[in-house]
Amino acid sequence: MEKRGSVTSRLPPFLLVVWLIALGGCASAETHGLGTGSESFGERYWVRPVPLQGAMPDSFSALESSLYPRDCGACHQSQYADWSGSLHSHAVGPGLTGQLSPDRNPSFAASCYFCHAPMSEQQEYLIVDGQYRKNPSFDERLRKSGVSCGVCHLRGARRFGPPPLKKSAGSAVHGGFTASSFFEESEFCASCHQFPADGFSLNGKLLENTYNEWRASPYPEKGITCQRCHMPERRHLFRGIHDPEMVKGGVDIAVAVKEEGRKGVSLTIVNSNTGHYFPTYVTPLIVVTGALLDEAGDRVDGSVKEGNVGRRVPLDLSREIEDSRIPPLGRYVFDYMPGDLKEAAAVRLEVWVHPDRFYNEFFKASLRSGSYASKEEIEEALDATERSPYLLYSWERKL
Repeated sequence: MEKRGSVTSRLPPFLLVVWLIALGGCASAETHGLGTGSESFGERYWVRPVPLQGAMPDSFSALESSLYPRDCGACHQSQYADWSGSLHSHAVGPGLTGQLSPDRNPSFAASCYFCHAPMSEQQEYLIVDGQYRKNPSFDERLRKSGVSCGVCHLRGARRFGPPPLKKSAGSAVHGGFTASSFFEESEFCASCHQFPADGFSLNGKLLENTYNEWRASPYPEKGITCQRCHMPERRHLFRGIHDPEMVKGGVDIAVAVKEEGRKGVSLTIVNSNTGHYFPTYVTPLIVVTGALLDEAGDRVDGSVKEGNVGRRVPLDLSREIEDSRIPPLGRYVFDYMPGDLKEAAAVRLEVWVHPDRFYNEFFKASLRSGSYASKEEIEEALDATERSPYLLYSWERKL
């Protein structure tokens, strides 16, 4: 296996950024501690890459033997429908594959697949006798399914899942399944959503720290897990920062007016119902804007002021520019004091969510520098990030 120095020396600068991000998660299955009572099971379960499933029992039907999500959906229709609309189903999208050249750099691809496509059958190369070698079991169609059914529920041709909600007489389908409470614990998600203690960090803070943020919040004591919010009623929705209704349910926004708006207004965002920092990662950015409007409803020149809520870092991950994220139960205050308002007809405050701000800048820079494996795929990914921002909140008052 190649040493880290030899890998980074051959990566273009922009690919190095993503390699470092992915590398932070690479050690998590081995080094990050799991909760009491599930440590040994969790570490065994999340060995990466997930070992090859091997031959399915002869008694299995074609659907039972399949690793494809669509085939799982033949019986698990609601779960498949929810998953199909989630980001887990798009974990191997053009923004990822447009950067990868597995034949030239299998170690970089493997570092990305660690979370985006963890099954051995999803990977072009596997380590054999300390070297990356072509994987005869590689399945391109399965790779494109990203974090699919088998990633979480299939080990050694056996099905695993949470304990049934209702008692049943059992089922011979799949030869039965193994129930584990591990599927209902936040530690299950930490394998991808938490860097280990020695993972990549900036300004003394891990780049991916969501599980630790949850653990430091009031939520564990209240018994509120990741699944409680992101998989309500066990639905496979996995909603997050891209979903406006999810975000609205996680924060409270209020505006205070000073002297009928003539001296300014103040907008406060409270992280009232999110079990981690808002936002938790470096990719999103929340932009709060204040502006004066003329009689036609247009912004008055020179009146616009912006504030950021997020963790901003440069594309080379060399430093932390700003960290204005809101911890659980914390608040962010945006004061808009425009001065002389006599010529203005109204004042407007807006809160915009840019779920993919870092990726948007990254893809633009990749296209400018030519650091990509597929220009078409990076252009497709850039287009998606251009369309992802949305207006979360708007407030307007006539003056």
